[in-house]
Amino acid sequence: MAAGERGEESAAQRMQRISDITDEAPRFIAHISGCEKMPLVSLEEAVEPLVSILPDVRRCVYVAKTRCENPADGLTQDESASIMLYTMEWESVDESLYRVLNKILRSEDRRRQLKPWHLFLRLFLNALFRLPLLSTTVYRGVRLDLRRQYREGETIVWWGFSDCTTSVGVLESELCLGMTGHRTMFAIKCHSDCTTSVGVLESELCLGMTGHRTMFAIKCHSGRDIRKHSMYPKENAVLLMAGTQFRVISCLNQGDLHIIQLEETIPPLPLVQPPTKPAPSPIISIPVDDGAPAEAFVQRDSYFKDVNMWPELIPFIRGCEKMPLVSLEEAVEPLVSILPDVRRRVYISKENCENPADGLTQDESASIMLYTMEWESVDVSLYRVLNKILRSEDRKRQLKRWHLFLRLFLNALFRLPLLSSTVYRGVRLDLSMQYREGETIVWWEFSDCTTSVGVLESELCLGMTGHRTMFAIKCHSGRDIRKHSMYPKENAVLLMAGTQFRVISCLNQGDLHIIQLEETIPPLPLVQPPTKPAPSPIISIPVGE
Repeated sequence: MAAGERGEESAAQRMQRISDITDEAPRFIAHISGCEKMPLVSLEEAVEPLVSILPDVRRCVYVAKTRCENPADGLTQDESASIMLYTMEWESVDESLYRVLNKILRSEDRRRQLKPWHLFLRLFLNALFRLPLLSTTVYRGVRLDLRRQYREGETIVWWGFSDCTTSVGVLESELCLGMTGHRTMFAIKCHSDCTTSVGVLESELCLGMTGHRTMFAIKCHSGRDIRKHSMYPKENAVLLMAGTQFRVISCLNQGDLHIIQLEETIPPLPLVQPPTKPAPSPIISIPVDDGAPAEAFVQRDSYFKDVNMWPELIPFIRGCEKMPLVSLEEAVEPLVSILPDVRRRVYISKENCENPADGLTQDESASIMLYTMEWESVDVSLYRVLNKILRSEDRKRQLKRWHLFLRLFLNALFRLPLLSSTVYRGVRLDLSMQYREGETIVWWEFSDCTTSVGVLESELCLGMTGHRTMFAIKCHSGRDIRKHSMYPKENAVLLMAGTQFRVISCLNQGDLHIIQLEETIPPLPLVQPPTKPAPSPIISIPVGE
């Protein structure tokens, strides 16, 4: 089969770049160096030492350079083509350049074995280091149970270049995750060949839907977006550098699917020596002979999975911004008839917030803690009653008694710094039919999420059986409320009421559906913020026992 063909076998092969992780060594091995001292040469010259290892490499170079005549991102034709050559699939997967190179990079004997690769790596790394850094969450998956190799809190290094995707749907392939059996998904904050779309993982060639599977969700800080230089641009590929170091943040067990959350960290010394000064290759491309052989939040009982919403755009949430700032005791007085236990809860909150963080007043911090509290009956918890009203078409009338509380609560939230990150929440329902790729939706309620996927494992949130929906949400205006929550270990992030999202991708894993959302900016604010969030100018009123 010619390199670059798009048939089923080619698709099957290229998906294996995203799942090429099973041979990563858990041990630390010597850093990668030597190629940075080599001269920049044309791609044809760079691969000459590899011909005996990769007999088809000259023809693949010809194909790559033909496709890279007008390269993006300011790269030279040779630089762009070196990336495309890396993403190409050979007729035999085991002979593909990426597979052979990564196998050597993971070897303890790599210093000797890498010598024929130095010219190619000099050009390839020069290209990658000239691409802008990408800080985002990307995904990759493999049809194996790798959870025992990744323990929370440990630091690990991936020595190979890592292909990831920004779309989780890519992982559904049977060659990646599939939908049944043991699986592991990695959540990574990034540096390897990954995707930013969970839908990419859905292919039977990637995760699939059966058998042992591991999915990684990776928070990376130095990923490289190679879509414009890849043989397969629709895979939304992000490449993480060889020698990228990660910390294992959290692990979520979903039966035969395991989701592992990683975050890229900075090693004390670079594990891959970068080019001295990445710059355009000063070489002239050599003409190619046409005759050559031719990538709930566990909520604390239920507030992390409270995701039902009114699907239509309904009137803005407004009115509370005009109210005065009062003490928390005064703010809840209009709520006593609907929340009989609220006065006692206010007392507990303020007792726990005598020394509030983030420059908030005691009343402001306590208003957040009051929101996170669970009543004996979940249905009469403040967060549950408030969010039910916020989703109602009649909310303008029903919210009037909440205006004083919302004024204080919103003042507190708007004084917290914005958080741009990927967060998670889950519910024991199948909501996949309500979320179509490309659609814009609004969550009218305040949305409790977590930065740690492991929080969702509780039976009160996702559990491990039955219909479940997990949301992976790229937010830009979340508020870190851990220091003001009744349950700080849940790593809670609160999304504002009226937050708008675009559905990026969906991943079907049998009875578990993973939906990828990204926060977007509506044409007008759906919640009117306080005019100028500032410390509450009131004196706390003493509360009796």
